[in-house]
Parts: sequence; C-alpha cells; structure tokens
Amino acid sequence: MKMVFEEIKPPADASLLVHRDELPVFDCPFHFHPEVELTLIEGSCGTRLIGGCMERFEPGDLVLIGANLPHWYYNDPAESLGERWARSVVVQFRPDFLGKRFWLAREMAAIHQLLELAGRGLKVVGDLREEVAPRVEHLPELSGLERLLELLAILHKLAAAESGLVTLDQAEPAGRVNQHDALRLEKVFRVLNERFTEELALGEVATAIGMTPTSFSRFFRQKVGKTFQSALIETRIIEASQQLLTTDLPVTEICYACGFNNLSNFNRQFKRMKGVSPRAFRAGFAQQ
Repeated sequence: MKMVFEEIKPPADASLLVHRDELPVFDCPFHFHPEVELTLIEGSCGTRLIGGCMERFEPGDLVLIGANLPHWYYNDPAESLGERWARSVVVQFRPDFLGKRFWLAREMAAIHQLLELAGRGLKVVGDLREEVAPRVEHLPELSGLERLLELLAILHKLAAAESGLVTLDQAEPAGRVNQHDALRLEKVFRVLNERFTEELALGEVATAIGMTPTSFSRFFRQKVGKTFQSALIETRIIEASQQLLTTDLPVTEICYACGFNNLSNFNRQFKRMKGVSPRAFRAGFAQQ
C-alpha cells in the first residue's frame, strides 16, 4: 500500500473544499495532507485505517481527521452494488484557513483545541453523531459564507460536546508538520512504500532526502512520533492487513511478500500492532 502526500486545492473563490463522492468503491491510497478532514460515510461499508487504528465503517460513520494524519478507506469491489454504492461527504480545510490571528480569539479556543485533538483522529458517536451528521450531509448544498458559518457551527458543536468523541489513534501525537516538513516526509514515504519489502536502511533514506542519518532519525521521530524502523514495520503490517482482508493468499505467503524474513517474527509484530494473530484478524473481519 502506498502512503502518499495528497495536494488539495480549494476552489479559487473558497478557503475550504467540500465535495460529495459517489463511486463504485472507495479505494484511495494510504495518504496524508496538511488539511483537516471531516468525512461522513453516506453509503457502503468497509475498512477504515486512521493512523494506527483499523476499524470497519458503515453508513453514518463520521470522523474528524487532523492535519497530516495518514488515513485510508477501502471497500471490497466484490461487495459493490453499483456505480453510486460508495458515497461520502468530505470537508477539507487548513487548520489556519481563516488566518492565524483568527484562532487567537478567545471564542475560538475550544475549536482550536478540537483540531489539535483531531491529530489522533476523532470518531463522532451516539447522540452527537445523530445531531451533527445531517448538518455535514447538507454542507455540499451550501456555498460561500453560508457554508463557512455552518462549518464553524459544526466544529463548535463538536468542541462543546461533553461526550460523543472517541479518540482513534492511541499513539503519541506527532510533532507539528509544516509544508516544508510535509514535502520531506512525502519523499520519505515514497521510498518507504516503494521499498518496504527490502532490507531498507535508515542511512539510505536519509541520503535520499539530503540529511545525515542522525539528523534524519531525529527529524522523523519528532514529526512522525515513532522511529523509522517502527514505521517500516508498520508499513509492512498495514500491507499485510490489506492483503489479509482483500485476498485469499496464505498467511505465510503474505508474510514474505510484505518483507518479513520469518513467520514467527511476522506473527509477533502483527499481534503487537493489531492485538491478534494474522489468522484471527482475517477471521474476525470475515465474520462482520
């Protein structure tokens, strides 16, 4: 699975992007971008990966994804019921899309904190979801200032809620990432995802982005919140998870195809990250 940097360009007359997708399936790459994303699933079911959290999703699923938090939505093509089966409303905006001074206002403190917490991914559940989801669903029908004010009202509602927000990624939040950092990380993830099945050394990747191994190691850990070696192993596990869910390949074949040298290490690393063995993981999702 490729983890890619996605460039998002709002319309010339807007500071945020709102769109409704109607597709046969969701099959986007594992990607990240500096924009915050609010995603409402209107139709279909499948697998959602946000940071290190993999879960099933279904109609009504509503998630707030923070800036530069990698994510992925996937449907099995065999489940598709038509060209408009996979439907969603997606809202994307930069954390400072209204200007940095705007967020210094005391009235915006709660929303600013909400967007910080979204760095781990926030799932909206229960009564809060029932109240907010219809408003998100209505956003594509609005435009201009009316759309902007409604988005702020939605964010305010989420920020003021005493319950109904579930943190998805339990890892420590990564360091702040600016545009320059994001471009560097894009190069890193390109190398990582093109060569994760190989014995990929940290020094090779450091050289590819013009850094010393020591500087790169410190940069990566600060911005991504984990070591490069951990990211390499997780990339292999993510690919293995996808193959377990979307193919009938034997576990042993998936193990070696994803870059692991032996089955016992693969099973150990998979259980450490997912909490269950590869076979149990595949069986658990097959029963849902």
